[in-house]
Amino acid sequence: VDAELGAGGCLVQLGEPERALAHFERVLHLDPGAADVNFNRGVAFERLAMVEEAQSSYEAELIRDGQHEQARGALVALLQRTGQHAQAVVHARAMLEAEPEHMGAQLVLAWLLATTRDASLRNGPEAVRVARALVKQAGDHDPFLLDTLAASLACAGEWEEAQRTQE
Repeated sequence: VDAELGAGGCLVQLGEPERALAHFERVLHLDPGAADVNFNRGVAFERLAMVEEAQSSYEAELIRDGQHEQARGALVALLQRTGQHAQAVVHARAMLEAEPEHMGAQLVLAWLLATTRDASLRNGPEAVRVARALVKQAGDHDPFLLDTLAASLACAGEWEEAQRTQE
């Protein structure tokens, strides 16, 4: 199982995700509960632009191990890219429950809460709280973090501070 999983991982890194999937399928056949196999399948499926299969694989890994940070992070990114913002918010919050200072989850959550077109998800005050915590943790030198804070402030109606942050 370990050899098949390792071979598949190497093939993904070498840019051969189709061949990697064959190894991952053998792992699933030998040990359906093997750690990381569904996460690795998700990565391979993403490389092949097979979004639904990637999402299903990441979700299967999270069913096996609800604390699998890489699988949850990959799923959040995939959900955000594919416009599934409500699910991305749920999973970003789950990441923050497990690790309150996870910068990637903070960034995604603040950005989505401030910028999503889905009015039921937009939450300016929460976006500001999360973005401020992120900037405090990371410093105020990253333009993308400052953009996220500015968008959060604007969403919360704090226009002047948003403009100052943007400058």
